[in-house]
Order: sequence, then structure tokens, then C-alpha cells
Amino acid sequence: MDKDYNEAERLALAAADEARRANPPKNAEAINAFELAAWAAEKRIEYADALKQLKVAEVLTDRIRDAGEWARGQFAIA
Repeated sequence: MDKDYNEAERLALAAADEARRANPPKNAEAINAFELAAWAAEKRIEYADALKQLKVAEVLTDRIRDAGEWARGQFAIA
């Protein structure tokens, strides 16, 4: 099976954009989509792109609202 990580990243970023534009924004969905985009970038060995996606997801997290989600993001960045 051929893995198309470029397409996976593109679709994940489109989903993240859609979740952020929703009214009200669907931050949890956007965070998951940005993380998926990051993992696809990592598989392509594009670590700078992966880190960029994780940093965008980090901005959407809230340590008080969901400490687990926040910690998962911090772990992925590390």
C-alpha cells in the first residue's frame, strides 16, 4: 500500500481550517487535525513542518480547560 503523506497532511490542514472557521470554533477538532498534519509531515521527514503544525495546535490548547490535551501537545513538541 502506497502512503501519500503529502495528501494526508493537506487533508488534515483543510480539516483544521474548517474546524477553526466553524461558529463556534471546534478547537478540539482543529487540534486533532493539526496533530495529524504534524505526524504526516514527520513521516515525510519534514520536521520543521511538523513542529510548525504542533505549535499551531499548542496555541489552541488550554492548560486549565483540558490539562491532558495540553500535556499531549507539549509532549509531542518535545
